[in-house]
Amino acid sequence: MKTGADRFLEELPAVAEAFKGFREAVRSEGKLTEREKLLISVACAVAVRCDACTRRHAEEALARGIGEDELAEAAALAALIRAGSAMNTAAGIFRD
Repeated sequence: MKTGADRFLEELPAVAEAFKGFREAVRSEGKLTEREKLLISVACAVAVRCDACTRRHAEEALARGIGEDELAEAAALAALIRAGSAMNTAAGIFRD
């Protein structure tokens, strides 16, 4: 699946190469496992409301053995964080 980001990077080969290196460095296993990073990727994609990213990261996670139940939990956590953030923003309607 080609995303808008893919199309954008096609026009900027030097940026695409730098982004690829950044992605590989961040996604390589370190203190967090690949599995943990895949779940975080799905949650972040949900939190920022990017349908293309959510689909891409979910497909990759499923292909690597992560279950839909685990993805649902990660997505629910993202929804919880977004809800709290929305309440913090909404609190701006009140006078101090």
